[in-house]
Amino acid sequence: MTQAELLRHVADAFEALGIRNMISEDAVNIIHPESGLKIDVFVNKDSEDDRLRLERRQRLPLVPGREAYFARPEDLILYKLLYGSEGGSELHIRDVLGILRVLGAELDTRYVADWANHRIRRVWPNGAITRAWP
Repeated sequence: MTQAELLRHVADAFEALGIRNMISEDAVNIIHPESGLKIDVFVNKDSEDDRLRLERRQRLPLVPGREAYFARPEDLILYKLLYGSEGGSELHIRDVLGILRVLGAELDTRYVADWANHRIRRVWPNGAITRAWP
């Protein structure tokens, strides 16, 4: 089954439960109309980077009595930098700045710097990320 087919199945399952959603090329967005809350559900590709992100996931409370797996904030930062560079969207960069403002000192900066130096250099050359990192 392709990633697109799997995403379609996920979107259909949410729709059957009456949960409003939108499907894009690589994610299903679940939207709560009253609050405006949006959750992005991604289906990982089978790449080394995605396998590492999946290993690093964290289990957190979703609602009272329920837990779910979430990407770590460092991985969100890195993927938003990649997506932002591919689509040119300022929204991803604003999201990164928000994560930095909220979590700042709690982030694993070494992980972000190492990952950025090895994997994002093709997108952000000359070490721009690590020079800007606190």
